[in-house]
Amino acid sequence: MESPEPPLASPASPLPAGGRLLLLPLPLLLALALPWSIWASILANLLLRASSFAASVLLSLKLAALASAGEAVDAVLVGLLAATFYLVEVTGAPVVGLLGDRFGQRGFLLAGPLVSSASVILLGLTGLIPLFFAAVALKGVAVAASVPSTLAYLSYATRIGDTLRTRALAYFEVGSLAGIGLGGFSGGLLRDLAGAWAFALVALLDVAALLFLLTIARQQIPRRERSLSPWHDLGYVARLPALLRFLPTWLAVNVIIGLWVTHLPFLLAQPKNPHQLLQGGFPDWLVGLAYAAIGVTMALGVALWDNLLAGRPRTLGMTLGMSGLFTLGLLLLFLNRSGSEWGELQLVVASLAVLAGLVATGFTPAALAHLADLAEEHRRYRGTVMGLYSVLFGLGQVSGALLGGPAARTFGADGLILLTLLFSGIALLGIRLLRR
Repeated sequence: MESPEPPLASPASPLPAGGRLLLLPLPLLLALALPWSIWASILANLLLRASSFAASVLLSLKLAALASAGEAVDAVLVGLLAATFYLVEVTGAPVVGLLGDRFGQRGFLLAGPLVSSASVILLGLTGLIPLFFAAVALKGVAVAASVPSTLAYLSYATRIGDTLRTRALAYFEVGSLAGIGLGGFSGGLLRDLAGAWAFALVALLDVAALLFLLTIARQQIPRRERSLSPWHDLGYVARLPALLRFLPTWLAVNVIIGLWVTHLPFLLAQPKNPHQLLQGGFPDWLVGLAYAAIGVTMALGVALWDNLLAGRPRTLGMTLGMSGLFTLGLLLLFLNRSGSEWGELQLVVASLAVLAGLVATGFTPAALAHLADLAEEHRRYRGTVMGLYSVLFGLGQVSGALLGGPAARTFGADGLILLTLLFSGIALLGIRLLRR
């Protein structure tokens, strides 16, 4: 039996008691018209993403240093480590979604940062490759605990209306992308400044995320929804036609993300390739800066798409976004083969690539809003439906990590770009299926 829901909160509602501890950003948050509890979950997600990607960059740089020292480390090993992380996330996310629906989301929200900090500390303490696998598996457990429960909470908290939902999920995605940029930048920078202590500093991001989550009042988080069998729940959700039509597009997009998130730091940190402009020869701090630039560009794009997408068909934002991503792939392919040094032509093409990237960011808020709409339509299975975000995200990341390893080793940056074009085309075909 479903427990009674607390009264709906309006965007202008006052801070809960715990939120008064963090008054500094209050004017900005109220100006953006979201309740504090929603902002707390978004900011916590940002910090958890930053921790995850900072740890990923630090690990890639650590592996690149081992390879330079003569250890048996290459892009395939990097892909296998990333695949381990995402396989754990894929298998753990639906379990968390089911358990969250049955027992409530709060415990899983709080467990994510705790497990994440433990995994980062382990990465910093060990130099053994088997323990690297154990640490990234722990990181997968942390993400599997936090992301589905956060999205289930946001779907629940934004049931007041479409505008609030579109805005909240757009800012959730802005936070995720900003976390990627912040994590990538801080990972490369901390490696230069703090050396082996960089991992411990990254773990502090998880502690900060936990503090934000503790400001959300217990009664604001979805509690037990029903007492049916979890196998019934999973079977029901797996048969939803709208989800089955959504699967090819969301999976293809996450393959692309997996390609670049997994292999970009290792690719940039390699010795310079005279035939490919985007491969090798970049110092650690510039690797981090590249992540920051990508994250900031994507976050800005998602924020710009917020008002444009509210009240419009979700498939419109997805189509425009994927068209921008396909164009971005073509520009990167030209840029990578345009010479061995940066000049005026390269800067012009890079500027056009940034514009294409801004268009591409329209996909994710539209896709997340589509998934949240489905979760609200089937709200008895809210956590299970939103858990599919992590399942498809993880499957795509695993595929991207595994496909990108051989492609990067054989064709360098060209390999990643060509795979990006291929899966962008698949995603566009999937959107046509979704429209029907």
